[in-house]
Amino acid sequence: MGVRRNQRLLKKADKDRFIAAVLEMKAKPAAAYNYNKYVTWHQDAFSGGTTDSNPAHNGPAFFPWHREFILRFEKDLVAADLALGKDGAITLPYWDWTRDNDPSDTTKPAGRLFHDDFLGPKGNPVATGHFRAGSWVIVPAGDLVRAYGDSAIDANTVATLAGRPEVKVGLEMHGFDSFPWDETPDAGTPFSSPHPPKITTSAGGAIAPGQYFVVLTYRNSTHPGNTTTGESLPSVSRRVCLGGGCTPPNAHNQLVIASPGPRTGATHYNVYVTAAGGAAGTETYQTGPIALGTDTTLTTIVAGRKRPTVNTSGSARNVIEGWATTRGEPEIHNRTHVWIGGTMSGSDSPNDPLFFLHHCNIDRLWALWQFRHPGQQYPEVVPNVVPPGNRPHGLNDAMPPWTTKPLDVLNHVALGYSYDTDPIGVAVNVSP
Repeated sequence: MGVRRNQRLLKKADKDRFIAAVLEMKAKPAAAYNYNKYVTWHQDAFSGGTTDSNPAHNGPAFFPWHREFILRFEKDLVAADLALGKDGAITLPYWDWTRDNDPSDTTKPAGRLFHDDFLGPKGNPVATGHFRAGSWVIVPAGDLVRAYGDSAIDANTVATLAGRPEVKVGLEMHGFDSFPWDETPDAGTPFSSPHPPKITTSAGGAIAPGQYFVVLTYRNSTHPGNTTTGESLPSVSRRVCLGGGCTPPNAHNQLVIASPGPRTGATHYNVYVTAAGGAAGTETYQTGPIALGTDTTLTTIVAGRKRPTVNTSGSARNVIEGWATTRGEPEIHNRTHVWIGGTMSGSDSPNDPLFFLHHCNIDRLWALWQFRHPGQQYPEVVPNVVPPGNRPHGLNDAMPPWTTKPLDVLNHVALGYSYDTDPIGVAVNVSP
């Protein structure tokens, strides 16, 4: 594997090679690299019939589940390419539908994707191209149907694809995902971390001598669309020393922590402190939420919950997945499925090879978001929408039907591929 490129930049030979590998996968249902298993896996994700039972959608694992899904597809493309006598140097291209969105004229750059020699046209059924009726048989039976915004083919389609402004909103959001971790969180007013805390010390407390590290987080007391508060990632740690072993010695035994400054969307803050002698990054919860503008004094240090590793002040995941909307229509990811319509609008959507170019673009957007918002940025536990129990969306949960966990796929570069839009000279940072 290597660099995943924009499909509009592919030469004819690249397109022909990609199509040949896909057709080889389809033609060999008994081969390890067979195409049809992807349809089955995707349908199985919906088989439970509820949000809580779906390991691939309507929650944080939307990104990592589909990253693993298309990575396996790409590896099968390589295997199919090798079976055709090539060298396996093939990658999955992505479809940037903010630019290539005009199937009305396939001679223009914005329409070449839909030409018969590549992914092909709309139709009920599709009548020409590589995936035409009678040539490309979907699972379990039948022909491919595509609307491309034509309501005469699919009454539920939408007229347009998502544009750059909608994508920009998702990429700029600081919050990765938020309670209740399903299709309901809206964009809210996400916020970034506070500046490092300002700390003074005084007498009157009972904190043991030693070195401590302190971080703060912002919180919001009301988050539109949610019933709980969101929280930023921690600030940079600030060191403070108490006792005679400090330089200079400090006889004080309590910490006075100044409120961080105002931040749009934030109303409160939390305080996290290490144990005496603890390392930066091991801070645990001490107190909060404290109203912004109000300083706080810590007289003791008691181990609490770990500092957060994910910004929950908004849901970039739900914005990009496409459930969060201001116009009553599906957005971004969901909108592309609905615009294509027909076969792409159901749980069997991988029957359409466009699925993989579309989801390659969604994975590219997640990668861009990760570059812009470094850190682990993934919840450790995701509770069921309908208690009790947890959804299989947590950081260390297996993503059915595989044993792969979200933790295993956070860094796409470590998986062996990159995008032609990855920032040059910038490493992916997914450390907690």
